[in-house]
Amino acid sequence: MKTAVIKIQLIAFAGFFLLSTVGHCGDIKIDLLSKVSVSEGPVFLSSIASFKCSSSLSDLLRELEICKPPIPGSSRLISREYISLLLGQKGISASRITFSGAKACEIRRKCNIVTPDQLIETAKTAMRSAFESKGLIAEIEATRTPNPITIAEGNLSLEVDSSRIRIAPGMQSVVVLVKVNGRIESKAAVSMDVRLFGKVAVLNQTVRQFDAVTEYSIDWEHKDISRIPNAITSERALENTRFKRTLSAGTVLTADMVETVPDVTKGSPVTIRVRTKSVILTTMGNAVEDGRIGRTIRVKGPFGRDELRAVVVSPSVVELRI
Repeated sequence: MKTAVIKIQLIAFAGFFLLSTVGHCGDIKIDLLSKVSVSEGPVFLSSIASFKCSSSLSDLLRELEICKPPIPGSSRLISREYISLLLGQKGISASRITFSGAKACEIRRKCNIVTPDQLIETAKTAMRSAFESKGLIAEIEATRTPNPITIAEGNLSLEVDSSRIRIAPGMQSVVVLVKVNGRIESKAAVSMDVRLFGKVAVLNQTVRQFDAVTEYSIDWEHKDISRIPNAITSERALENTRFKRTLSAGTVLTADMVETVPDVTKGSPVTIRVRTKSVILTTMGNAVEDGRIGRTIRVKGPFGRDELRAVVVSPSVVELRI
């Protein structure tokens, strides 16, 4: 009798176990998407699939973290088996899961793609602006095509540090800053070859050494100055200057062809002032050499042949300090 009771209890327990197993079999239904695009942050099951389950499991499935997002522009495949493995780690048996939809989901990270043309045009625009601010016209060509840049999605902007641009012809590298939401995410160096065209000073007549530079002896012409180092491109550079040597008409003026007119010129009359602690004496003399204010030059007095060394204090006065 006692044995019979035990057998009945065992049969009842087994029946209950079987019924509970059948009741749970396939009670979680997951419909997997074939492709999704994601942004920053973890990828959850709710991002790649829809599902049906009991209310007690709904939050667990919705918040199940599948993976971190791929790097911008790349993708990752998530299979049904991988999802089952993650759910198994949460104590949910694979026998309770029924899948439908795709065999695997491709997760692709949303991104911005900066093309080589965008990088080159950004660099060219910044360089043209820098040269134009100096009154120059630049012909700019990229010498090497940069690689495209793939970065995270967001508000994309491209900038160039104009202070790093050299106002000179020839080869130079310009750095383009790639920003997303105002933050630098990448940089690209763009190699450029620059030819410059600008307004330059050209002689319209032959001039002699030490002739003063005047507006009547100069014409302004647009020329390719890429191969004319130190060409004079502004009227300010010629203010109060003279020619250092004889030059012929048609010469493009460069910085080494002119010099500032000295305050005292060789052979000009000067007042020689002799200063001592108690008295100041003055006499007339002549400059033996050119000089600017503050510089010491050689001068001759009215009677002697000996040269004196005196400091130029104004365009017509030199001072001998004893």
